[in-house]
Amino acid sequence: MNKTFCSKCGAKLNEGGQFCIKCGAKCDNATTGNVINNPDSHVPSTEVENKPQTLSSKLIGGIITIIIVVAGAWLINNVILGGGGNQPINVVRNGYFEAFPNLSVGRAFNNFYADANWSSFEDARGNMVRFTGSAEWMGQPATFTWYFRVQGTSFELAAIQLDGDGVPIAFAPSWLETVFLSQ
Repeated sequence: MNKTFCSKCGAKLNEGGQFCIKCGAKCDNATTGNVINNPDSHVPSTEVENKPQTLSSKLIGGIITIIIVVAGAWLINNVILGGGGNQPINVVRNGYFEAFPNLSVGRAFNNFYADANWSSFEDARGNMVRFTGSAEWMGQPATFTWYFRVQGTSFELAAIQLDGDGVPIAFAPSWLETVFLSQ
C-alpha cells in the first residue's frame, strides 16, 4: 500500500495538503513509499537514511563538552574537596580545634559572630588568616579579631584583638568555649 509521507519528518501527509501537520514543512517534495509494518512508525521504508553531522554541529557539541568538563572539575575542586578560593582561609575554616572536634572553626565562627569576614595575608611568619566579627562583650557591642598562622594543612591561633587592642592569648580557651558551646 502506497502512502505519501513528509520528506522532512516522515509523518503521513493528508491527501491534497500543502504542509505537514506534524512538522509544518511544505509538502512539495513529499515521498511515496511502502509503510513499515511497525504500527507505531510513521516513517516509510524508503525514508531510512543517516545524515552526516555538519561541522558546525560537531563544533558546538565539542564546546558544550568542554564547558561541562570544566564546570565539573570546578565543582569537584570547590564544592566536594573544599579547595579553590584562598587556601589558607580554607585550612582554618574547614579545620577543627582539638577541644571541639565536632564543629569546624568556620561554622562556629560564622554562626556566632555577626559581620563575619575572613581574609589572609603573608608576613615574616608565613601565611596568616584574619577573622573579624562582631559580638556582644560585657553587655556592649564589640569587634573581635582572631589571627591564625597556617602551615600547610594545619593552623594555630596566633593572636586575638578586642576592638583593635591586643588580648593575652590566655583568654583564648574561655572565648573559644563561648563561641563553640553556643552552637
